[in-house]
Parts: sequence; structure tokens; C-alpha cells
Amino acid sequence: MLAAPWFVALSTVLASVAVSFFLMLSVVRTLPRPPAVTQAGVSDVKHPAPVIWSFKTDAIQELVSELKESRDGLIAEQKDLASLQAQVSAEKQEVEKIKSEILRLRQDLDRRVVEVKESESKNLKTLAQTYSSMVAASAVPILKELDEDTVVKILSLMKPERVGLLLGEMARASAADRSGDDSPPRRVARISEKIRLMRALKKEVSQ
Repeated sequence: MLAAPWFVALSTVLASVAVSFFLMLSVVRTLPRPPAVTQAGVSDVKHPAPVIWSFKTDAIQELVSELKESRDGLIAEQKDLASLQAQVSAEKQEVEKIKSEILRLRQDLDRRVVEVKESESKNLKTLAQTYSSMVAASAVPILKELDEDTVVKILSLMKPERVGLLLGEMARASAADRSGDDSPPRRVARISEKIRLMRALKKEVSQ
């Protein structure tokens, strides 16, 4: 009976099942146990901290340093530019202030020049009338002491016949005064030419 084929086959199957069971049991024992759950439902097993991989290398560190230096340099340049712009703006305002002051002074100077011209014109007319009413022999010594351009301005306001009389008296001087570039005849010649040019200019402007 023990030698029957079916018995041998059955014994073989049971032995195989028993071996498989023991192998599976040994494998299950080697597996990690699941974390214990507390009453609050939270596992009391402490998990290890996750590993953070670091990819820092010398090349990356050098690149980071260069970028920081470039950023710091850019910030410094921006500050310098802002300071320069503020300085330029302040200087521009100062220039505008100076220009306004110069314009005001120029306008004031122009006004004063006009006033001086009007005052000079009145004074010249008064002198012309005074010297015209004087005897030539008395007026010439006074004219001789005046600036040549002033004499020209005064004589240009007189009538031509009176100017001729005064110039003739000015040309008649002693022999001692007839030498050099400032001799009476030369001075009279210059005055005559200036009067002619002045009257011609006045006539041209009035046209």
C-alpha cells in the first residue's frame, strides 16, 4: 500500500506545500513591521529626515560669486547715476537761475542805457544852444578842452553856418600850436569829417 503510486504522489504534493509554507513564513518575518498606530490615529514611528541632495560645485560657487559681484556693481552704478542726475539737475537749476539774473541785469542795463542816451541827448542839445549863443572867440577855448567825440556831437546839433564859424575860429591858432597830429588844423579836419559822416548817417536812418 505504501508503495502505491497515488500515495507517493500525494506525499510529494504535501511535502511541496509544507516547504512552500515555511519559505513564505520566513520571508514574511524578514519584512519591516508596519508603524504602530496610537489611539489618536497617528503613527509613533519616527521617520528618518529626508536626504537633501546638494549639487554645489566649485564652478557653481564661482558663478554665484560673479553674479553677486555683478549685482553689487550694478547697484553701485545705479546709485552713482542717481547721484549724478541729482547733481546735473541742481546745476541746471543754478544755470537757469543765473540766466534769469543775467537777463534781468541786461534789461536793467538796456533801460539805463536808454535813460543815459536820453539824458545825454538833452544835455548835448542844451550845450549846443549855449555855445551857439556865445561869441565864437569865447566858445572855442571851451570846446578845445572837451573830448573830440563830444565836440562832434555838440556841433552836429548846431546849424551849419554856426559850425563853420566855430571851426574857423578853432583853426586860427598861434604858430606854436600848428605842429604835431593834435595841431588845431588837424583836429578841425577830423571833427569836420566826423560831423559829415554823422549827418549822413542820420539822414540815411531817417529815410
